[in-house]
Amino acid sequence: LAVSDRRRPRPKKKRWIRDAWSAPMPQIFQQGNDSFWKNNPCPFERNTMEYREWHRGFNHAYFVNMNSAR
Repeated sequence: LAVSDRRRPRPKKKRWIRDAWSAPMPQIFQQGNDSFWKNNPCPFERNTMEYREWHRGFNHAYFVNMNSAR
C-alpha cells in the first residue's frame, strides 16, 4: 500500500480526570445545606463541580428558609 492509502489511527478520546461520580455529591450538597444554618463559607475552589454542588445545597436551604418565613 502506498503511504497515502494507509489510515491513521484515531486519537483516543481524552477522559475527564473528574467525572460525575468522582466526588460524593449528596454529602457536598448536605454540607452546603448545613453551612447555610451555621453561616460557614464555601471550602471549595470556584468553578468546580464541588463548588456548584455546595452552592446548590446552600441555595436550597436559603429558599426553604424564605418560604418558611412567610
